[in-house]
Order: sequence, then C-alpha cells, then structure tokens
Amino acid sequence: MQRIVIKKTGRRIAVRVVFMYCTFLLLFSSIAIFILWKTVQLQNERSLYELLDQEIMSMNQEAKNRAQMIEHEQDEEDHQNVPKFSGREFGRSGLWFRLLRDERGKWALPFERVNNLSVQVEKQLNGFKPQKRQTMKLSVSINVENSMKSLSFLVAAEHTSQGWLYVGNELSASDKLWWTTIWWLLGVIGIFAVIGSLLAWLVTGRSLRPVADAMKRQAQFVTNASHEFRTPLSIIRTSLDCLGVEEEVSRSSIAQYWMKNVYDEVDRMSGIIDRLLSMARMESGAKPIVERMDAAQRVAQVIQRMKLQADSRQLTIEQFGEGSFLWDGDPVLFEQLLSIFLENAIKYAPDRGTISVTLLRKPLLRNRSILRMEIMNDGDGVAKEHLPYLFERFYVADESRTNRKGLGIGLSIAQAIVQAHDGLIGVSSEQGKGAMFWVELPVLTRQSK
Repeated sequence: MQRIVIKKTGRRIAVRVVFMYCTFLLLFSSIAIFILWKTVQLQNERSLYELLDQEIMSMNQEAKNRAQMIEHEQDEEDHQNVPKFSGREFGRSGLWFRLLRDERGKWALPFERVNNLSVQVEKQLNGFKPQKRQTMKLSVSINVENSMKSLSFLVAAEHTSQGWLYVGNELSASDKLWWTTIWWLLGVIGIFAVIGSLLAWLVTGRSLRPVADAMKRQAQFVTNASHEFRTPLSIIRTSLDCLGVEEEVSRSSIAQYWMKNVYDEVDRMSGIIDRLLSMARMESGAKPIVERMDAAQRVAQVIQRMKLQADSRQLTIEQFGEGSFLWDGDPVLFEQLLSIFLENAIKYAPDRGTISVTLLRKPLLRNRSILRMEIMNDGDGVAKEHLPYLFERFYVADESRTNRKGLGIGLSIAQAIVQAHDGLIGVSSEQGKGAMFWVELPVLTRQSK
C-alpha cells in the first residue's frame, strides 16, 4: 500500500510538472512562431512597398521621357523604341511582376504570357483596388518540365495618374524557408519536451525517495512499538487473571470494579495495537490472500460476533440480500472490513436503534460483476463538512459533540483493505437521518471449462 501511494503521488506530481513544462514550451513556441511570422510578413511588405515606390518612380520617369520626346517631334520609329513597361524575371532572388490597369479596366502593360501566368494573375487581381496601401496574396500554377509548380505572390497596388499599378513579388522561396524554420523549431521543441519529461520523472522519483524512506521507517516503528506493547499487556492480563482467583479479591466488590476497568483498558489497548499493526501491514504492500468464499456467510458470522456488543445497547443488526454471494478475496480482511463498519455503526447509533447490512450484486461485462455492501444506521449522521475527510488517518468527526472517543484509524484501514482488492469505498449521510457506508468490490465469475 505504501509503495502504491508513493507511486501514485509521484505519478501525479510528474504528470503535473510535465504538463506545466509542455504548456510553457507550447506557449513559448507559439509566441516565437508568431513573432517570426510577423517579422517575415513585415519584411516582405516592406520590400514590396520599396519595389512599388521604385516602379512608380520608374513609370513617372518613363512618362516624362515620352513627353520630352513628343515635344521634340521625334519620328514614330524612335517613339516605338522607348522601353515598354513589362514584367521581368531576374537573378536568384525570384520572380516579380508589374502590371498597369487603366481607368477603363484594360490591362495596358501585361507581362509575358508564359504558362498562362498573366491570365491567372489578372483574374485574381480583378476588384483589388485598395483605398490605402495594403497587400494581398495570390497563388498561380505553372508547368515546369511537364510538372505543375505552385507559385505564391505578395501583391501591392497604388493608384497613379496612368491607372492602377500592381507590383507582385514571389514568396515561394520565402514560404519554403519559413516552413523549414517552423519544422526545425517544432522538432527542437519536441526534443526539449521529451528531455524535460524524462528529467521530470527522474527528479520526481529522486525527490520522493526521502518521503518513501520516512514512511517506511514510520511503518517499521509502528510495527516494532506494537509488538513491544503486546508483551506488557499480556503480563497485565495474566496478572489480572491471577488476582481474580484470589478469594479476597473475588469477594470485594470494589476490587472487582477496578479489575473490570483495567480489563477494559487492556482490551482497548489491545484493539489499538491490532489496528496499528493492520495499518502497518497494509502500508507495507502485503498482498491479500485470495480465496473463494461466500460473502453472505461471512457477514452473518461477523454479525453474530458483534451481537453481544449490540445487545448491550439494545441495538438490532439486520442482514439483507438473499442467496449466496461468491467473491474472491481475503476472508480475514473482509471480516475486518465489516467489523470496522459495524463498530462505527454501533458506536454512533442511538440506543434501541437499527443497523442494516445489505449485499447487492451489480452486473458489468460478460464475466464481471460488482459486489456492493451497504452498512447503515439510524443515528445522527455526519455533517457534510466532515464527509471528505472521514477516510483520512487519525481524523475523528464530531468528537466534541459525543462521548464516543476514537483514534480515526479504522476507516483508513477499511479504505486500504478495499483498495488492496481494487474496489471503491464511500459514504453518504444527512444529519438527523443516519449514515450509510458502502463498498464495491469487483467479482470475476469463473467459467466452467
């Protein structure tokens, strides 16, 4: 049980640390990717606007040269030799284009109609007449060596005296570099996430070792102390037995009264020691001895043993559930579990009250079912604020309102017994209407071969 608790605690801590670490990495990578994307976008827009300004200046200069040539009455042949405004392809920096659309909507200066490129560009630019400087992204497809290649352009437009001037700059190389950078960044983040997760598991395991050692020493101390207490208690009981046979003691009512008090305290101390030993044994990780047994028969035996204690307060213990309830588990632990519930039910039940023990079978899958046991009394019940803590070690609810004292060990042992059998345990209560403790234990139906 102790190892299971340490492992579960370590697993929960490690999962939370890994979750926080991965969340931080995800947040950091998202911010880094956004900043990188925004930087690349602004750089592309800045380069495109610079190119647009250059083309506007070039176009204005060309218009000025044409006007000067017309003023000097140059012939038509010289007039036709003036360089035309058209698209270009240059160097390794990629492909770019410039288009001029007059006020009538006619493309005055289309660039070379290679691979139907200008048709695709002009079609996507229809209607793009921004009131202020802004960009748009368009994609085209060209045939390169009998295979289609996709190109993307970032386009800016500005209205001039001759019409709308569109300038586009290819982004394919930039997009490829961008995605390559993203994949590399994600890969590095993934590697850091894996390394960080492994380190979190290792550090968590190392940090919990002192806790595990302390719990182990505590369990060992409880075991040793309990065994040490057993010897003097046995001597006290033996001494009381010897005194009881003395004639003077047997005739003295006062002596008999005090001997009964000592017997009661010895029994109480023996019960506490037994509980402490059970708690230490469950925390040591000892596995229960699994045997096929009839749970209904075991319940009847425990009720019979508790009958004397119930009769002293005129309590009635009733058992519900017809037939046999076969279950594979530890018979000793099962009886101890029911004894803990019945002792609590008797302790907090009103005089002449009723306690009920109900067995139910809940079917699950084909060969599995659940054995449910409910223990209920008609006492004052438990306040809602105490319910979440009832199964914590050494927690005692409502001790200030009652004369019934306890150490708060029993229910924690009951929870450990149920968890050792992979079961569930719980409580429901309403003040003034009693309390009901319930247990659900898995049952594996044996099939005939």
